Amino acid sequence: MGIRSQNNTNPLAAYLDVFSSTGTDAAANAGGGGGGPQGLTATGGVISDYTDPGSGNVYRAHVFTSSGALDVTAHSASLPNTVDYLIIGGGGGGGGTIGGGGGAGALKYATSQPLPVAPHPITVGAGGAGGGFPTPNASVAGSTSTAFSVTAAGGGAGGTGENNGGAGGSGGGAGYGQPAGGVGSGDGSHPGGIDQASPPNGWGYNGGISPGPAASNPGGGAGGGGSAANGAAAVYQPHNSPGTVGGPGGSGARYTISNGTATYYAGGGGGGNQGPLGAGGGTGGAGGGGAGIKDSPTPGTPGTPGTGGGGGGGGYAPTGGLGGTGGSGTVVVRYQIGTIAAAKATGGAISFYGDKTIHTFTNSGTFDNTTPSALDVTYFIVGGGAGAGGGHGGGGGAGGVKTGPLSIPTAAVTVTVGSGGAGGLVYGFPQSKGTNGGDSSITTPSPTVLARGGGGGGGGGYDPGTPAPAANAGSQIPNSDSHTIGGSGGGGAGQRPSAPGGAGEGSSGSYPGGDNGGGPAAGGGGGAGGAGTDSPGGTVGGNGGVGVQIPTTFQNPASAPGPAGGGLGYPGSSGTYWVAGGGGGGAGSGGTIGVGGGAGGPYAGAGPGAATTGGDGLFGKTNSGSGGGGAGGGPDGTLGGSGGSGIVLIAYPS
Repeated sequence: MGIRSQNNTNPLAAYLDVFSSTGTDAAANAGGGGGGPQGLTATGGVISDYTDPGSGNVYRAHVFTSSGALDVTAHSASLPNTVDYLIIGGGGGGGGTIGGGGGAGALKYATSQPLPVAPHPITVGAGGAGGGFPTPNASVAGSTSTAFSVTAAGGGAGGTGENNGGAGGSGGGAGYGQPAGGVGSGDGSHPGGIDQASPPNGWGYNGGISPGPAASNPGGGAGGGGSAANGAAAVYQPHNSPGTVGGPGGSGARYTISNGTATYYAGGGGGGNQGPLGAGGGTGGAGGGGAGIKDSPTPGTPGTPGTGGGGGGGGYAPTGGLGGTGGSGTVVVRYQIGTIAAAKATGGAISFYGDKTIHTFTNSGTFDNTTPSALDVTYFIVGGGAGAGGGHGGGGGAGGVKTGPLSIPTAAVTVTVGSGGAGGLVYGFPQSKGTNGGDSSITTPSPTVLARGGGGGGGGGYDPGTPAPAANAGSQIPNSDSHTIGGSGGGGAGQRPSAPGGAGEGSSGSYPGGDNGGGPAAGGGGGAGGAGTDSPGGTVGGNGGVGVQIPTTFQNPASAPGPAGGGLGYPGSSGTYWVAGGGGGGAGSGGTIGVGGGAGGPYAGAGPGAATTGGDGLFGKTNSGSGGGGAGGGPDGTLGGSGGSGIVLIAYPS
């Protein structure tokens, strides 16, 4: 029996289920006398069908990068009704101000597990936010992932400034000059092989230490622990001696469960580093760990979404370097099915729907045309959504969207999936501004198809009536825009007289962000289908711009919306399959927030703004390309929501 799709009401799976095959479709694509897939019948997540080269078995994997459900509706009459699963918690955020790398989420892997006919809720843990400036603005541990009553803890937070690393699935690295890394709650005895079954508490190692004196010598933060190795200590050198470097993050472990290829998961983040004498930040651990940053206000590298990798530690800057956001976790479930037709290419998660083969890239990779001639495909690309501003922050702009035909030669071409931009902090200029999302692309000899990342939302900083500490005087500098160019522009900052929104790229699929209206509230980020709206003034935030609907080539009619409709699972009048909405603008204290993705939302996975004092904006959903929501009012600690990472879809006739 083949997989049947469902109308899934979780934020991402309602869209991602378009890659499920119905029983009829699968049978039409069957080969080798198998008559279509004969495994158990289930729906949910991104579907990947592949042949294991060692055993010759054909497997179907369900990859969850956002919370949802694996709905098993029937058992198989001929194949085992058991599953293998991989569950990884969200990665910890990297520490700021010469901070330690975030620890990876705990990793749990088991094989041949019986699974009854029933809906099985899946919770995918989010990555923790990176730390900022000053040091009390600590980084955040990753969130727990859960499936089948099994939990995988989030990674420990990297130590911010002169603080020890936090405990977690794998421990966070120690901040500058601190003697203790975070303790991992997982088992620290991974043998190093591929597809190793985990002990009951999962795999998870400790964070490293930072031995350098904190008072007067250059030094670095330590690496966060990974699922297969401890985070490394920062390398200390005496004052005025070059060579100091942040500690590398611990390596992740390798598994073939998602597509048959050994892939690293749950690597620790690298430690940040002080300069100018320091050699550099620590490298991220294999498996999505973000690299640390040296002596810069640029945030540490975020952990890769869908891997549970820890965020990289921030460097040093007058107003404090920011730590990178931890990568979201993942849940992967696979089981054996019957023989199906071979794909004409490799790369991404491969599925079959109608008469099409679809390759879904939720992270960067390689698309390799294995036929002897050029392959004519249809593509749909979404750039990464932008982060929103902090402290009365403007909404993040959506990533650009491009779709059309493309001829891919008999060769491997690079597919890049843009990361979501980091949300801004209330402290300091330019840190209060959200950062741009990353570009998504398919790189061929000619042409290269590119979808720009969204523009970051403007940051409001301190309320102008509140005196700022001398170290944060930069937050009083007028922050007049978000970013001048992006897939779509970010919203204008609140608390700034007449702050305009950022401009869009100027091509189809990009629109400007809204203005702030001169009050404490902020404008909404632009969407791929329309501009962000202006704040009407006072404490009311502007709404994010509307997104766009994924082309019918990539839609499964069996996933039709329910009575309430739903863009990415949210209620709406235009149905499902919507992506790339602009983030909502933050409101003044006690005011009305801007919603993401258009009035009546949130839609398309875009983050809404926040309103309450100290309120943080919400993230754009992973792989939606939507902007994050702007932070609300408050004198300190209000963070803009990070943007959602992009996605690349490639389809061709089966």
